[in-house]
Amino acid sequence: MAYTVNHTPEEGAASPEQSPIFDVVAVPQSTGNPVTLVRQTGMFGYPVASPLQLGVGNGNDYQVAYLQAVFPNQSDSSRYRLVAMDRDGSNRRTLFPAEDKPGLEPQQVAWSPAVIPERNSYAIAVLYQGNLWLVDSSMDEATQVTGDGLISRVSWR
Repeated sequence: MAYTVNHTPEEGAASPEQSPIFDVVAVPQSTGNPVTLVRQTGMFGYPVASPLQLGVGNGNDYQVAYLQAVFPNQSDSSRYRLVAMDRDGSNRRTLFPAEDKPGLEPQQVAWSPAVIPERNSYAIAVLYQGNLWLVDSSMDEATQVTGDGLISRVSWR
């Protein structure tokens, strides 16, 4: 399955291009139509699947992380929150930052390539206020890694 953001036409809009609606969709790798998983996420949703989580379910389970616009109808200028869900769109959890904190700048987040040994779970790397944070998707905890405010992008391999 591939995950992406789909620009959805707004009912009654003068033209489809003017629609402020963007949804996270799953695109089957074989035949079939895209399936909308989350409506009105914002144009900078950047969904990304985690590595397979062995020992969970049938061994083919994984999660999908994406950004949810704080103001979906103004997603071109909105801040965002990091959300994780199961691969079918169920069990959505807002992970970071807390509701009382400013949201994230639009960005592509990155899953850890392997389980973090101290936590026995995968983490999501995210930039927040110029610092690198690791967000544990299973425990809904975030750990600040840097403090100098100079980080501008993440590439985790």
